[in-house]
Amino acid sequence: MRNLITASIAVVTLLLGTACSKKDKISDPADSPVEKCSSCGELAGLQPGEKLVTLETNGKKITLIQSGSRYKLDPDLYLTDRQLAILKGEYKGDEGGRTAGPPTFIQLWPSRTVYYTLHWNLANPQVVADAIAHWQANTNLQFVLRTNQPNFIEFKTDENACWSESLGMKGGLQIVNLGSACSVSNAIHEIGHAIGLYHELTRKDRDYYVDMNWANIRPEWVSQYQTYWERGIPGFEIGTMDFSSIMMYGSLGGSSSFDPTVPVWTDKNGNTYAREDELSDGDIQTYNLLYNPPSISIVRLNQVRVTTPEGRGYEWEDELQITTPFTWPWPLEIAIWVHESHFDGSYFTHYEHVVLQPGQTTQALGSGWQINGSSGEDSYKRTAATVYQ
Repeated sequence: MRNLITASIAVVTLLLGTACSKKDKISDPADSPVEKCSSCGELAGLQPGEKLVTLETNGKKITLIQSGSRYKLDPDLYLTDRQLAILKGEYKGDEGGRTAGPPTFIQLWPSRTVYYTLHWNLANPQVVADAIAHWQANTNLQFVLRTNQPNFIEFKTDENACWSESLGMKGGLQIVNLGSACSVSNAIHEIGHAIGLYHELTRKDRDYYVDMNWANIRPEWVSQYQTYWERGIPGFEIGTMDFSSIMMYGSLGGSSSFDPTVPVWTDKNGNTYAREDELSDGDIQTYNLLYNPPSISIVRLNQVRVTTPEGRGYEWEDELQITTPFTWPWPLEIAIWVHESHFDGSYFTHYEHVVLQPGQTTQALGSGWQINGSSGEDSYKRTAATVYQ
């Protein structure tokens, strides 16, 4: 699972909640999505009227599923207009404002609270109730029946398929469709998309852990097995490949394969997997990184006033400081956003890359400065940070 987490660099400490780490078991009659419901899983195939389209942006080709006027990243996952604009390189930021970093591909639910309604046509309300109970038992995510809140999920059954209308919070009405054949594990999976989780098999280091049987994957479906990195989508990994993730594809490829009885992927030892029916420890840890994130600050140390032939200003040493309610067993990979300007009027931004090892809470970043003179400003300022891993 993966997503880009953009952290505001303020010296104010963020309020961090605490989530459970012990899984709460569920009872689900479905052994696997492939065996139980060939039309409701993430590899169910194109629906009538849908087609594959390829976009090319920033030198990368991204294949999406066009469904009417909307686009899907995967068969069970729609993109918002904002996410599509980011992929096409057309996103200009919020109207009337300036972005403080790269556009965040996924919007999280504020205060870890998901408002929801149940449509009258929902095939099996108990499936939703059980899936919500499982998320609430294993995380500090809260689901609250909507009254008049503007952003909310509506669980409904418009077709006999399982899909989520958005990766993360869409804003406004957001549909999670659960057909009559969708199980509790399908519902947990689709809620995972709705709060911001990708398919585990699309992580960029996937090929270190699995062997893809490309010969059994239909050509039109190859793009659906690309990593998010290959598709030009921002994301991150936690730890190693989580074969127990609720967001993991099963080894059998359904309609994406020439022979649905032959695996489209195995682990490096040739083992096959069906998707699990509950959140894994890795799913919960990914949720925590998204919704109970580390508090990151860039602190200026040893600031001194300086005078140069071009002007006067300040020079300092930057230090990255991180606090977190959880002990992460993996390195945290952080990108530092840098503003740089020069007296000749040039101005640009770039990124510095920092890796914090488990237990490490500080990292020296180097010098920063701001010199103002008659011809303008010369500066090097680290202003924001993004946790990638």
